[in-house]
Amino acid sequence: MERNLFSASRTADLLNGRVVLFFGYDELNALAKKVPGAYYNGVMRCWHLPLCADARDIVVRYGFSVSPRLAAVLSGDLPVLAGKVVDAEGDRLAVKFPYDADLVSLVKRLGGTFDPRGKKWHLRPSTKVSEKLREAGFAFTQEAESLLGSLRERVEGSSATEADLEVPGLRAKLYGYQKAGVKFALERKRVLIADEPGLGKTLQALAFLQARKDLRPALIVCPASLKLNWRREAEKFLEECPENRVQVLEGERTCEVSAPILVINYDVLHAWVPVLKGRVKAVVLDESHYIKNRTAKRTKAALEVAGRAEAVICLTGTPILNRPVDLYTQLKLLAPGEFPDFIKYGIRYCGGHRKTIVARGGVEKVVWDFSGASNLDELNERLRSTVMIRRLKEDVLEELPPKRTVVVPVELSDPAEYRKAEESFRAWLLEKVREGELSREQVRSALRAEALAKVSYLKLVAAKLKMPAVEEWVDNFLESGKKLVLFAHHRRVAEYLGRKYRGSVVLTGESGAAERQAAVERFQNSPECRLFVGTIGAAGVGLTLPGEGGSGKAARRRSAGRSGEGGPSGGAFLR
Repeated sequence: MERNLFSASRTADLLNGRVVLFFGYDELNALAKKVPGAYYNGVMRCWHLPLCADARDIVVRYGFSVSPRLAAVLSGDLPVLAGKVVDAEGDRLAVKFPYDADLVSLVKRLGGTFDPRGKKWHLRPSTKVSEKLREAGFAFTQEAESLLGSLRERVEGSSATEADLEVPGLRAKLYGYQKAGVKFALERKRVLIADEPGLGKTLQALAFLQARKDLRPALIVCPASLKLNWRREAEKFLEECPENRVQVLEGERTCEVSAPILVINYDVLHAWVPVLKGRVKAVVLDESHYIKNRTAKRTKAALEVAGRAEAVICLTGTPILNRPVDLYTQLKLLAPGEFPDFIKYGIRYCGGHRKTIVARGGVEKVVWDFSGASNLDELNERLRSTVMIRRLKEDVLEELPPKRTVVVPVELSDPAEYRKAEESFRAWLLEKVREGELSREQVRSALRAEALAKVSYLKLVAAKLKMPAVEEWVDNFLESGKKLVLFAHHRRVAEYLGRKYRGSVVLTGESGAAERQAAVERFQNSPECRLFVGTIGAAGVGLTLPGEGGSGKAARRRSAGRSGEGGPSGGAFLR
């Protein structure tokens, strides 16, 4: 016996420009679900359908009890009676309505542009635009609902934590969220992987290069402190084959490049533009916030080299919406058609406005100020629907191991000085006395225990020569907004870092018990204090500290590692 689809319990109403259907669970659920743009409200137990022919057909055919306001709309030609209609034209919403000053003001605030020929407004589709127009009583065509549905799917994909993907030849196991990131990059080719620090953005970029071995030469651009790490990770995780041979480019004196995968640092990229421009097919920009300054030499070089590449992957863990103006050059590179005009971008998302300043000589000058932030929800959705994928640790906790350690090779700033110290230790000591860096008493002490002294002093020399790279690594980490626990072997190194990073706390063997406790409490409780520097001997035992660990492996396990008792913790061993 066929089930009766007609029931007196079915009611239909009009809410924010949508048809709302109330009915018990029956075959009508399948019909409602097929209407493009329809969704079910589990709290109210009702279906929301776009104001379209399909919705009208269900209401009329299956005997719904209709509210007076919905009946008035359904009784005639929908677009004419509704008066306010949203349609789709290409990738934009086309909005038509009889002239109304309030509606014109609303559409302008939503970023609309007027088409005088068609006598309609064009708007970029977004959740906010859809909500505001529905609240104003606009009816959405089926095509408009389909466009918004496509937008929702793309936005949801930018937070994906699972994907059915295998990368043949990759010598690493990808977590589900990493597979989703690689798939996102393979599908879109020009992407911003903005996962929170510690989620393996490097491996996702390498997996992309492994999957697309046809995109050679490939160029990896990174801070100088990370060049050796990129080479090490590439040689560790990529398949051993001719297409994956790695060459690190050094200095500003160019040479012939022959390897399929090239690694270079931002600071010297400008010198290599003539060699690389128009040649590389894939570019990875690690710590891509390095190109935030539109006028900087390295930014211009990166844009020149990567502009013509078939694939570009930007990697950053820095909170990207803190200062939207810093993001523009990356977006211009990844999606020039989506973000073609800096001034319009700045006005819309950076709170852009004119202000008067006093220039040299006391002359007043009117300039643009783009240091603010505005319409951030809209920008976030726009990024997620076009180029960005971003996951937080809290989104993928179940996949992460309890503790993770990465080894970051750090280059000496002056290898010649270290070799000189290593090969001529006695002469080196005397030279340091002449330069005033060591006292004669320190020299006599060193000579009495030369072997031990040599090891100790060479460690100190190495630490000194690695400071520029360490500082660059710390700067990059602090950009993420997180707290950092940093351990050092030598007191002088810890004290130097404390002076370098004002507002940090330093704990050495000379710190008393009260000073020690005050340092810990300040680091734990003050949002402004984001760096804790301690010597391994003084701070490596008995402390419970939040944040990520850096430098000392055992010290990290004993102190910073404790912060992972409620979730994963991580650290880096700089050597």
